[in-house]
Amino acid sequence: MQDEEVDFYAVPTDETVVIDTKDTIYINQTLRNGQTVDYDGNVVIIGDCHPGSEIKATGDITVWGVLGSIAHAGAKGNVEAKIRALKMNAVQLRIANCYSRRPDGGNIPYIVKSSTFTPEEARIVDDNIVLFKMAQN
Repeated sequence: MQDEEVDFYAVPTDETVVIDTKDTIYINQTLRNGQTVDYDGNVVIIGDCHPGSEIKATGDITVWGVLGSIAHAGAKGNVEAKIRALKMNAVQLRIANCYSRRPDGGNIPYIVKSSTFTPEEARIVDDNIVLFKMAQN
């Protein structure tokens, strides 16, 4: 994804601003193995999501931490839904009726500890789930 510069002096446009009117739940804890969240709206988790946990939302899913679980955004068919995380290491990503899973092999569930993260966003492009880096250093 390319960095875009913002022109604060640009002439205002008549483009419609899209506002997400879905309810949003904020969860301020780490999800551990066996815990599930199922919500009709957007889900924001401030913490990690360990393997064995599951998040299901009809809207977007945002994890302010490491996403290592199953995440299903757009659970009622919303193909515009997105999944975002500071570190994407999900066992499986689902958006609407598309799904993607982590490759088999190796000891992938373990993440190398780091003081830096590159947030990523998963969304549907041409009927496939594609990951995009959200920031570059």
